[in-house]
Amino acid sequence: MTLQEIYNLAVKLGMEADPRDDDIRILYAGTKKELKRIMVGIEIEPAEVVMAKILKNIDAIIAYQIPNPERTADAAKLLDLPLLSIKTPIDNLAQEFIKIAKEKQRIIPEYYELSKNEIKDAAFISLGMNLFLDELEKNKINIVPCSGLIRVKRITH
Repeated sequence: MTLQEIYNLAVKLGMEADPRDDDIRILYAGTKKELKRIMVGIEIEPAEVVMAKILKNIDAIIAYQIPNPERTADAAKLLDLPLLSIKTPIDNLAQEFIKIAKEKQRIIPEYYELSKNEIKDAAFISLGMNLFLDELEKNKINIVPCSGLIRVKRITH
């Protein structure tokens, strides 16, 4: 085995043993074409998959989490829309950003977009998603926010 094969095996076994349900998973890979436009949301269900198909020109869907992974993956397969969920990386990005922002006493825009009645979890998740999505936009991927995502860009084109 090569070092890369050992690494891939470790990642595979770690994911299989991960107690978090559908925490970071490709639920449907579809074709291996280059992605140009993706729909991204906090909780993706079959309705959002159908919405992506209706919108047209959506190459894939990324979710923070998927409440019903089996049904949502089935919808993605039937409509041929690649589907990915990425909870832990998003949480880690948000946590690190908040730590640094507090140290530097910086304002976090996602928290000010919410009314006082809304849950702060949405701001935390949106913050992590935005940090990740900025990286995708640097790679010329167009983002279509949905499902509770508060999109705040930190990059300029």
